[in-house]
Amino acid sequence: MIDNFENYRGLPNSTFEPEFKIHGPNRRKEPRTPCLIPAHYNINQRLYSSFILDINSSGVCIKTDQAFPAGANILLQYLDPHSNRSVLTNALIAWSNTAAIGVKFNYHPFTPI
Repeated sequence: MIDNFENYRGLPNSTFEPEFKIHGPNRRKEPRTPCLIPAHYNINQRLYSSFILDINSSGVCIKTDQAFPAGANILLQYLDPHSNRSVLTNALIAWSNTAAIGVKFNYHPFTPI
């Protein structure tokens, strides 16, 4: 848990190939890009800090250690490694388990990765 959202300037950018699958078959229209991007998010008035594991223009997968209810609102902040711009966006949890959450953007101000 964190006290407030932070800007990620100065943190190294990195990508990786995941060694494990944390969700089922890919039913997305657009493939996700594997990554490791620090992220802060707010669910039900509680703040969390973790990593985005994969991303595309419609959503992300975030590493977590607890399940959250599908359909819950999430306020997500991260630093886009390509533009070096901070992204703050509202989204919905599409699916959740105790390893990760799938997040669908309501609106994204610019195209990520």
